[in-house]
Amino acid sequence: KLVRKILDELGFNYINIKESTFTNDLQWDDAIRMLKRLSKTATDCGCNFGVKLSNTLGTVNPGDILPGDEMYLSGRILFPLTITLASHLSREFKGALPISYSGGASQLNILQIFETGIKPITIATELLKPGGYLRMAEIARKLEPIVEEKRQPEVIDVEKLDRLAEEAPRENYYRKDWRGTKKVFIDRELPLTDCYIAPCVLSCPIRQDIPEYIRLAGDGEYDRALELIYLKNPLPNITGHICDHQCMYNCTRLDYEGAVGIREVKRITAEQGKITYDTKSRVTTEQLDTKVAVIGAGPSGLSAAYFLAKAGFRVTVFEKQDSPGGVITYVLPNFRIPASAIEKDISIIKALGVDFKFGVSEEFSINDMNSKGYKYIFMGIGAEASRKLQLAGDNNNVYETLDFLRSFNKDSGALNIGRRVAVIGGGNTAVDSARSALRIDGVEKVFIIYRRTEDEMPADKEEYERALEEGVIFKPLLLPESFSKTGTLKCRKMTLGTPDSSGRRRPVPTEKTREITVDSVISAIGEYTDSKFLSACGLKIEKNN
Repeated sequence: KLVRKILDELGFNYINIKESTFTNDLQWDDAIRMLKRLSKTATDCGCNFGVKLSNTLGTVNPGDILPGDEMYLSGRILFPLTITLASHLSREFKGALPISYSGGASQLNILQIFETGIKPITIATELLKPGGYLRMAEIARKLEPIVEEKRQPEVIDVEKLDRLAEEAPRENYYRKDWRGTKKVFIDRELPLTDCYIAPCVLSCPIRQDIPEYIRLAGDGEYDRALELIYLKNPLPNITGHICDHQCMYNCTRLDYEGAVGIREVKRITAEQGKITYDTKSRVTTEQLDTKVAVIGAGPSGLSAAYFLAKAGFRVTVFEKQDSPGGVITYVLPNFRIPASAIEKDISIIKALGVDFKFGVSEEFSINDMNSKGYKYIFMGIGAEASRKLQLAGDNNNVYETLDFLRSFNKDSGALNIGRRVAVIGGGNTAVDSARSALRIDGVEKVFIIYRRTEDEMPADKEEYERALEEGVIFKPLLLPESFSKTGTLKCRKMTLGTPDSSGRRRPVPTEKTREITVDSVISAIGEYTDSKFLSACGLKIEKNN
């Protein structure tokens, strides 16, 4: 029961263990009596006696990959299981029973194990990771001071071991969601030769040269690393803060100590590196007498302007707001990215000769642009139309997430949304809205209400975790139905059914409801491109495109 409890709490609830695996094995009371007899016999014979913990854990084989009825669990999850067993045994023997240890021991925890008095410690899975036996050198460096200074206790320190066993299940490293369930692989055939294709590169929409700039940054060559980034990414400062970093979800290091901090390396490179040559020199020598209009100064428009200017086109960016950046400037909460990062990227684009026109009316036509000499027009208007939340009731304190975030960035002190706020949705915009709402004076509680569970949330895991750390309360499997004038948000309780086209399990309504008292509701159930605007420009819109 304890093993099942630990597995479930750490998110390994899908692992199936048979009760017979334990009932047919040596039982606790019998084991204690046996160990005491063996310890006494060893002492009488002038010998030493101890126990070895532990072997792999036998589990039920679902049969979807390997044949046979059983399969064996090893690796990091064995640590909280085995260290808990070691703690129970040491308490029973008051630290006098020597323990040799192996269950889940790794470079990350071997120091803590050794400091309890447990020895020797053996490792296996750790040696299968990159570095192999060279990892032993790092382990030796960690343990050397304790050995030289003779700081390891002669008998096991029961209190220290108890603390380690108590803390282990709370460590994020041992949780299933630390690694997640996504498989890292390349969704195409490998060539016959040169099969070293980094999955992080293929998962990046612009195919950034990630291993190369990581290596350069690691060597301290930030200038060269930044030049390499700029070949494909015109916004390294912005994406160094808020890129959705699919590369990190497809990093081969996920199966070891965790993904390389690719986005963080990009941010540091953008801050430390310098463009050491004249910006103009990056423009093609062939200057084209061709005018291009870019509609929208958001990330899409800025990127298009950058590459068009480099190709020699005369580029003008038209923006309805008073400054560039689009959602990055006006919608993304200002605590997520400094204004200086946005300005730094835009300054490079301006230096390429791109012209900007702000405060432009949305009422224009393609023909007007053509008549002004613009041969090509790029539309980068973003997805700023919010999906409508179907909510019955007579309470008008319902905000669209984009409107709310714009108001928050402009003047959060002017917002009055009450003490209790509900944000509806499970994406990054919902999380941004929740974290922003919690920063407004007078707000005491913020709820994220989502019709699926945490596992199905499209929001970045790290942003969701930050929201929880800041005090946002997550309410899964609830679908809002009505919001009364008295502040009662009535929600339908949901359950999860079969997967839908997105691969996530479909939310299915139940007969049960739940009521939550809130002052305001923020709808963050998705955004889309305003096709009416495109149609008004004279563009033909094809359905599903």
